[in-house]
Amino acid sequence: HAATGAMDVQPVAAVPESALQRDGQGFVVFVAEGEGRYRRQPVRTGRRSGGWVEIVEGVRPGEQVAIEGVFVLASEAGKASMGEGRGH
Repeated sequence: HAATGAMDVQPVAAVPESALQRDGQGFVVFVAEGEGRYRRQPVRTGRRSGGWVEIVEGVRPGEQVAIEGVFVLASEAGKASMGEGRGH
């Protein structure tokens, strides 16, 4: 028999494990902003299953995140945060 009555249902955001990058004490993903631009977004993770990770906080369901080339995005973000014009 099916349950009846009001259910508290909310959409769950999940990403492939490949989309996560470790950052200090936690994880970040790169959210698409359009025109090939991405923003670094700290997230709090939940359950893991079958190569997917639940995102408990930081990304809304429906937002698009990078799932390939994430290491390159992380490297570029790191360079940008160090500033430019540094001598070698």
